[in-house]
Amino acid sequence: MKVTKLDRRHNCYMIMKYHVEVNFKHLCGNDDRIELFKEWRAWCWEVFGTGVETKWITIHPVDAGTEGQCQMVSKNRWAWHTEYGEMRLYFKDDETLSAFMLQWG
Repeated sequence: MKVTKLDRRHNCYMIMKYHVEVNFKHLCGNDDRIELFKEWRAWCWEVFGTGVETKWITIHPVDAGTEGQCQMVSKNRWAWHTEYGEMRLYFKDDETLSAFMLQWG
């Protein structure tokens, strides 16, 4: 498993904080990778509630207060991305990632 903290180079930066993807070294083939990803996604759905494909994330503005900059916040704690052969789970915060890592890490 590979955990990446998102920065400006990544999709969903400023909306989600981390993404996790299956590490190829530990699996025999693409079928194993797909099955593991499906298990992760099913577990996230049960534990964190509904998720969504990253291109369908619903965001809403939140006032930043005295700093004067509006921030966009996701209503979803997690999401997934499966385009272009990528299989990634995105997590909104440290708590969500920690729960996932305790189960699967």
